[in-house]
Amino acid sequence: MVYVYAPEISSRTSYIFDLLLNEVLGIDFMATSVKEEYIQFHGVKINYSQHETGDELFLPPEGLLEETMISACDPEIQIINGIPVLFPVDDLRASLPFDIFAASFFLVTRYEEYFPLERDAAGRYRPEESLAFRENFLHLPLVNIWAEQLYSVLQKKFPGFHAAKRPFTFTPTIDIDHAYAYRQRGFFRSAGGFVRAIYKRRWKDLLLRLKVLANLIPDPFDVYDRILEYHTKYHLQTLYFILFADYGGDDNGVNTKGRLFQQLLLKIDEAGVIGAHPSRASNQNFAFLESELFGLSNFIGRDISISRQHFLILSFPDTYKRLQQVGITDDYSMGYASVPGFRASIATPFMFFDLVAGTRTELKIHPFAFMDVTFRDYLKLDIPSAFEKMKALVDAVKSVNGELVSLWHNESLSEVEGWKGWRALYESFLEYVMK
Repeated sequence: MVYVYAPEISSRTSYIFDLLLNEVLGIDFMATSVKEEYIQFHGVKINYSQHETGDELFLPPEGLLEETMISACDPEIQIINGIPVLFPVDDLRASLPFDIFAASFFLVTRYEEYFPLERDAAGRYRPEESLAFRENFLHLPLVNIWAEQLYSVLQKKFPGFHAAKRPFTFTPTIDIDHAYAYRQRGFFRSAGGFVRAIYKRRWKDLLLRLKVLANLIPDPFDVYDRILEYHTKYHLQTLYFILFADYGGDDNGVNTKGRLFQQLLLKIDEAGVIGAHPSRASNQNFAFLESELFGLSNFIGRDISISRQHFLILSFPDTYKRLQQVGITDDYSMGYASVPGFRASIATPFMFFDLVAGTRTELKIHPFAFMDVTFRDYLKLDIPSAFEKMKALVDAVKSVNGELVSLWHNESLSEVEGWKGWRALYESFLEYVMK
């Protein structure tokens, strides 16, 4: 048991104490604002105040956690022993040279995303605006690294102290934006596809389309048996996020009422866990979100409790508040489309803290480390270069015993439309993770 003292145990301090000590490090702790009670305790102690009390880990606060409002904040950054730190302290008595609790809170809550900043064409927060991108630590699960430093100084201060730290885990996830390349598209969309292929003289595409619709060969996006084979080999449970919408434009999924698509949903539900993939349109229309979630839940016969936003569109705190309203308990949208890395600078699931309401919520956030499309379409990397980036992120998560979440699409394993060779890459990736 670790005793933690702070003059005031606010919702912010309570939240970040639990995240760092319990969720990341697996440490049982008790927090108190009663100084006398704290002083009388004999054991492992952390003092998060401006005044030392004795034999303890002394961590003076910077002030962010004492605030209740969201105010403009541009934290100072220093590089100490090769690791970036936020909110450095110049108190020589401090056990760490920075306010680890304020720094972790700032990054994990996505404090900087609550302010009006430039967004991309899809309405997404641009990673270039983030502190992690500007200071070149987006590739690091920095909060986990800091937590390891805290654990180290605790062991040094209190020899014999030990906690049952969390093991490394891996969760493969598949986004299904287009369940099929050619099937279940309806007459007019299929006809339009034929016309476009002829007009652009894409004869191979035209022939492939004809063969698929004539039931001579499988649809190239129908790789679900192969995914199951890969994951069964390593005893992995797969999360599938299904776009259950067909509004056209950016949400041009297959016909959700099609018999083949509905059979596929039942098949996937037996093989893994189905989650919602709320459409881009649902960000502007709450009724769409309710309809999509109800339709998907109603068809598979159970409540849907996990989600990932289509196009990874997040707006703080609105997106997460809407998801909670429709019963989502776990979300997997925390990451960027255009760059790999750790958007919240952490590789451990964490509860969403609503800065506007000033409260910890019951929505658990599962950050992902990378998306397949990022490497091919945004960074324009070849397969060997993409694999090296993936391996570096895998190593980073393993080094801190975090949860690695990968984001792939069924179509990226199709070997068509520019994805040739990525199926073998996926096999290599799984082998590397599980070795």
